[in-house]
Amino acid sequence: MNIIVKFIVIPAFLMISFVGLANANERLQTYRVVGVSHSDPSGLNVRDNVIEAQSLDETNVVGHLAWNQKDIVSSGLVVEIGNSVWREIRSGKVRGWVNEKYLANDTGPNSPKLTPDRLKCSGTEPFWSLKYSKKGPLYNGTDLENGDWLENAKLETMAVHPIVEMGAGAWSVTLKSKSDGSYLQTIISKASPMCDDSMSNLLYPYQVIVLKGQVPRPIYGCCKINIDR
Repeated sequence: MNIIVKFIVIPAFLMISFVGLANANERLQTYRVVGVSHSDPSGLNVRDNVIEAQSLDETNVVGHLAWNQKDIVSSGLVVEIGNSVWREIRSGKVRGWVNEKYLANDTGPNSPKLTPDRLKCSGTEPFWSLKYSKKGPLYNGTDLENGDWLENAKLETMAVHPIVEMGAGAWSVTLKSKSDGSYLQTIISKASPMCDDSMSNLLYPYQVIVLKGQVPRPIYGCCKINIDR
């Protein structure tokens, strides 16, 4: 996917409100460890540096998960190393990547709802990033209108609606730039197939389509779940 980030001609562009999300029934996916012997004292290895790794020798063990560990959250990012798929996870203070074959879905009806504020989006050519939070998103990247580099630029949310026709995990968000008052329409949705940022081997679980102007051209980016909190 070619990510031409023309939608950042305004200082920032995706902010999420929490009004009207009652019908967005996507749940925050959690996992449990499987396939690890209870007699194994080290449990499941958690590794870092897997994004550019060609083999496990290029990664480091940064933690361990017990053979019966539950409530593991994932950003949704996956990457292949050799013939294995590795998933980015967090469990308590342990953060890193684990072999996906040792994880099983443990999501239940009481799991927290996945709302847009839990997403981080990014793109390339030029590089940009956007971190959502309940206090408001923070945008970093190039403003294509004048070439300036923007840090922690903010938006105002005008409307947000779940798109029930697209299933769970899809939202329409209307935004307004605090700097110039221009409007932006964004569509966030679960990606199938997974979103490719065209610059790495990473695959993302969500995609964003951005529409700006009177006769807008769709601009695309990839999003992952924020597991920092």
